[in-house]
Amino acid sequence: MTETYGIHDVSVRPIVSGGARLSIPVRIVGIDKEANEVRFFGKIVGSADSISASTIHLFKNLFLESGGLEPLFRVGDSAEQMVRHQHETVEAIRSAGVPTARSYGYYHLDQDVWIVISEYIVGLPLSITRSITDEQMDDVFGYVQRMHRAGVYHGDIKAENILIGDRIYFVDVGDFADSSTKEQKEAYDLASLTGSLSEFRSPESVVATARRHFSPKALAEATQYLDLVQTRPDTSFANEIKEKLIRLMRR
Repeated sequence: MTETYGIHDVSVRPIVSGGARLSIPVRIVGIDKEANEVRFFGKIVGSADSISASTIHLFKNLFLESGGLEPLFRVGDSAEQMVRHQHETVEAIRSAGVPTARSYGYYHLDQDVWIVISEYIVGLPLSITRSITDEQMDDVFGYVQRMHRAGVYHGDIKAENILIGDRIYFVDVGDFADSSTKEQKEAYDLASLTGSLSEFRSPESVVATARRHFSPKALAEATQYLDLVQTRPDTSFANEIKEKLIRLMRR
């Protein structure tokens, strides 16, 4: 941080986050040349994290295949590939005009341990605020539509990755397989978004907002991934909610 970003008196502290299963998130604080305190966000990824990611993606793919769907997620990435993908995809999201933390770069630390450095954003994830207004929800769907129109797909939309600060931010990303089609990736992002938001708002309001930004066909195709979204440890909605979402999204 001193050599590349020109700060001194650097402090690196882990951030407690229930949603961080494949990395160690850290807050980096230092003093710049003008004697101002500056902050960065970092994610440290090692070989154990890449193995965990591959295992999780493998089981997601097996779950999809057991239901007659094509596998969606990349298996076998190294720690270096994970941080490179994080950096490149986040910057693509930002280039599409969607608010996110600027990614500054990724760096080799030791052996198979890497870090990706990004802007530090002040805000709280939806998983903590547990509240989202009609206007914010409309922004969320609008931003996802903007991503998709630019050919960028998030892959890990969940309440933990929707940050509420001075505006709505999308943080972090998942990793789709190269063989996944744009229709499949769009459908999974939509399933993840509708399922996650239905933890805090009624399915009727979520789907009504979604229809302002996505076609009936796109919403109907998303329903095939709601079973997978429901099984994830980072989402929590009842079968009754899922069935209601399916009925509303297939109209």
